[in-house]
Order: sequence, then C-alpha cells, then structure tokens
Amino acid sequence: QELMENKHFFLKHFKVKRVGLPPMEWEAKADAALKDGYTGPVLDYTKHTYDYPDLVPSPPPPEEYPPLERLGNLLERWPQDEMDNPPSPFVEQLLHFDYSNPAEMAVAVKFRDLELPFKVYNVPELDAANLKWTDSYIAKHMNRPSQPRKDKPNHYLAHGNAYESADNFLAFFNKNLWNVETMGPPPTLDNDWNFETWAKHARYADQVQLPPTEPHYYWQVAVEKEERNSPKYTWTFISKDLPSFSNPEPTFFGFNPPEQKGIQCRFGERGIAAANHYDTGRNMVAMIAGAKRYILAPPKECSKLAIVIPRKHPAHMFSLLNWGHISLLDDPNVMVSSFLIIYPVIFFLVIDYEVNDTFFLSFLVVFLFPPKVYA
Repeated sequence: QELMENKHFFLKHFKVKRVGLPPMEWEAKADAALKDGYTGPVLDYTKHTYDYPDLVPSPPPPEEYPPLERLGNLLERWPQDEMDNPPSPFVEQLLHFDYSNPAEMAVAVKFRDLELPFKVYNVPELDAANLKWTDSYIAKHMNRPSQPRKDKPNHYLAHGNAYESADNFLAFFNKNLWNVETMGPPPTLDNDWNFETWAKHARYADQVQLPPTEPHYYWQVAVEKEERNSPKYTWTFISKDLPSFSNPEPTFFGFNPPEQKGIQCRFGERGIAAANHYDTGRNMVAMIAGAKRYILAPPKECSKLAIVIPRKHPAHMFSLLNWGHISLLDDPNVMVSSFLIIYPVIFFLVIDYEVNDTFFLSFLVVFLFPPKVYA
C-alpha cells in the first residue's frame, strides 16, 4: 500500500508516457503504410460464409444448448492468433433472432429469462450508431480522464483510456494489488494517448497485418450507472446513441435497470486476445462495428482453465493463461462453445456467479478486426 501511494512508483511501473516524446517507430511505418489510404482488414467477416442453426419455438434444455466441443479441437481447427483464416463456412452455435420480428423476439425473451445465450440482429439504434461512429465523431466526444468533462455548454465528454501490452494478449488486473517486487512487471500499462492516436495504430495494425508478438493497444471508456438517471443534456454520446442500454426504464436489453452497472465501451484492434475471465453479472454485448470471436466455457469446465479465484489476488476473475499456447493446458479436452459477433449484432451472455466463487461461466474474446469506423 505504501508503494502504491508513491506517485513516482506508480508512474514508473503502471503508466507509460508517450505524448510529447519523439514519434514511436510504428508511427513512421503507419504514415508510409497508410499514405494511399486505408484498405481495410485482410478478411471482411461480414462477407464470410456462415451456417446458422434453425430457429426453434422454445428454448432447448440447458444441457443441450449451446452445443459444446473440445477446446483442443476448436483451437486446432482455428488457432487463436490466426484471425485471417477462419473455417469456411463458420458453423454458428447460438440462435439468431430478428429484432424486427415480434414472433422471434417473443422466443428471445424466453431465452433471456432462462439465462441462455443468443444473438439479436436488425436493431435500429445499432445500425444508426454503425453509421454515425466515425473517427472524427468519436474523437469529438471523447477525452482523457485528466481533462475536463465538459468542453462547452451542454457538451459532456466521455472519458477514455489507452492500454498497451507487449503482445496481443491483454490481461486486466487490479493495480492496487499487483506487487511488482514479487510478481514482476504488470501485464498491461496505461498510456496517455488520445483516441486519434489509438485509432491510427488500429488502422496501421490492419494495414500491415500486425503479428501477435508485436505491441498491441486497446481503448476503453466507461459510462457510469448514474448517468442514465441524470438529465439527458449531461449524457455522453454513448448513452445518447444507445438509449436501450442506458435507460432508467426497462428495455429488452436493459431489462432490470436497478441492477445495471453502466456501460463498458471497448475498442480493440486486430488480433487482441482479451484474457479468459468471468464477470459478475449478466451481459448484453452490442457490436457497433468490427468483429469479435467468443469462446465460452460452461461452469463445470472452468476449474480447468487456470482462472484466479481468490478475491485479493490482482488477477481475480481472470486467467493469465494465453490460449494461443494451448499445449500448456492441463486438460485440452475442456468443453467449450465458439461463435462470432459481427456488427451490428447484440449478444446476450449470462454470467452465473455465487458468493463462494465456485460457479461461473468463463469466456475469451479475440478481436478479429477493428471497427468499420476506421475506414
């Protein structure tokens, strides 16, 4: 605790200063790679081929849905870090419901209430956000936490942070509990980039097919749960553009407002693998742009995945095991389910969590390509 209260120590071990220093090596490469314009990702997942399961009139038994397979087989067929070579067709495991179809949404409500995962598409506010959220639009409404929240009357900025990792494996942790003297350097660092710099690196990463061994960067912005109960003129652009997620009244997506913990808006770049982990509530994941690969493990398999259970450990709820190295698993026969979410789709994920920390659902996320807004 004494070390953490030392500002110099904190800045030395958990933060990195980039602004005001000479340009990094990648910046010159990015200028050269992007001089003729951004050509986009190697593979556009919106144009890939998929096999979707047939819709059913009612939810199947939980033990039969979603279908599971061995993690070792899944990652042999499509290794974590080979995001440009997915199986074709990609066999989807989750049911997809059309938001504009009342009959389908009636079944989706049953899935939601039974806490079974599913996906929803044709959501108007997601389609609108997909078109609106350009680089310039997001940058206009985004700021660093150290800067004022309001830059002019009735214009309230969202506060975002950039994180960096030595490679594509991004593991979150509690800085206040990480002891660098006994545990070594932390897995990620905060840096002082603004959104524009992060977005430039995301485009560069796509343009040069950035290898998983190179440094990767991540942008995150939080909308506190109190925002939805504040006057709407104080809302950030995220709440204004996604009212179904930030609403004091129940919606299909925010169906229990008192339990809603706010919004975590995450921007990943090509190939980032967010460490296997579990959360402490039910999630609605809205994909505004880009694509992500999810791998889910049911509760009975989670003890095999090296997830840190003790609450006082700095990596509580996360595993520091990189699934890009599947041979390190004690049991590669752990059973999981895999699927993609591609903009603009909403995915419902239930995280079952008990006080004794023995029952939960685990998942790993891989960012396949960055949002369309970077085009």
